[in-house]
Amino acid sequence: MTLITDQNANEDLNLSSKQHVLFEQFKKSIEDILKPGYYLHADSELVKFCFARKWDLKKSESMFRQAMKLRETRRLDHILEEYEEPEVIEKYMTGGIGCFDKEGLPVRFERFGYLDVKGMFYSSKKVDLEMKKLYDQEVALKVMRQQSEKLGKKIDRLTVILDLDQIGSKQLWRPGLALYLHLIKLLEDNYPEFVKRLIVINAPKIFPIFFKICRPLISDDMNKKMRVYGTNFLPEVLKIIDEEELPAFLGGKQVGPDNDIYCTHRIKAGGLVPESYYLKDVIDTTEFESTTISAGCKLVLKVPIEQPNCVIRWEFLTEGKDISFGVSLIPKGSEKQQVVVPASRVQCHMVPEYGSLTCEQLGTYVILFDNSYSWTKGKKLKYNIEALIEDEELLEEVEQIMNQKIE
Repeated sequence: MTLITDQNANEDLNLSSKQHVLFEQFKKSIEDILKPGYYLHADSELVKFCFARKWDLKKSESMFRQAMKLRETRRLDHILEEYEEPEVIEKYMTGGIGCFDKEGLPVRFERFGYLDVKGMFYSSKKVDLEMKKLYDQEVALKVMRQQSEKLGKKIDRLTVILDLDQIGSKQLWRPGLALYLHLIKLLEDNYPEFVKRLIVINAPKIFPIFFKICRPLISDDMNKKMRVYGTNFLPEVLKIIDEEELPAFLGGKQVGPDNDIYCTHRIKAGGLVPESYYLKDVIDTTEFESTTISAGCKLVLKVPIEQPNCVIRWEFLTEGKDISFGVSLIPKGSEKQQVVVPASRVQCHMVPEYGSLTCEQLGTYVILFDNSYSWTKGKKLKYNIEALIEDEELLEEVEQIMNQKIE
């Protein structure tokens, strides 16, 4: 269904004289694919592509054409009627539009700390996750149109609350995080200027590391819209969302059916994805190191850590049976080894094992893969070990966005 509107010619776009000239040039460059009356081809929508590409008209045109091609190939004008959500995504994906802010903008809540990144990665095809995000975006567009009609003013952007409560090693898993960021970029590239503000709450101690991983895929525009808070977020959030609207689990008064403080009728709760949903053709080990640990032998890897609050991430997979894994620390200035992660046998021959730890002490961290308990069978091991170190420039950037007020 193609939605038609007749608003276009007299919209107040708040453009400078130079921008107005450039905008007319932009429209001329894409007139061959513009549909008269199509709501996404209104001036107020088209101009977003110019702002998104900082008025570089060639880039704006390329972005617009790619976005329209995506709408055609993915049938986005019909997705609300045609989309069938895969069962695993329906049950275990997190987030949703939970309320409206004081301006009337829909507020989308992303409970990233409750998303089983690994489980969703291994149980879903990339295209299915893309379609889910595109569907959610089209739902948001529909809600915005309804709000515009209800309030008598144009509503065309979202407020996003990113809740990092319970974030841990499962969210720092490299392949899953890369896929999640890909989905965000997919939306930014095809729905420009869609987010008015991004409010990060319950930011943990390791947020600078999390930010460092994500920063290359966060646009400068989105970064300017971001505000970051720890557990002291409520006074700031209540400046833009009424207490009656804010879900109770965040300190507001809204509850769902049966006094559900999490409002799961609107905001999906996520949860651990059962391995029975896992697909066998999604495991990518192209960036892994590979070795064979002979029967009765060990592999020891040493990771020197020279500044606090670094994060060590690991992921490994065996061909055959289990392997024993553990982590210990030789503190700086000492020769005595301390156990950090007790060694235990890990069943990782079907699905890779992954994890991380925050290095609060300086010294040398010792990663142990132990096959000494096996007298006859060697183990082929694929592994990836990373040390994530805080960046001083990024720390300054994090400080800036944590000190900014919500607009």
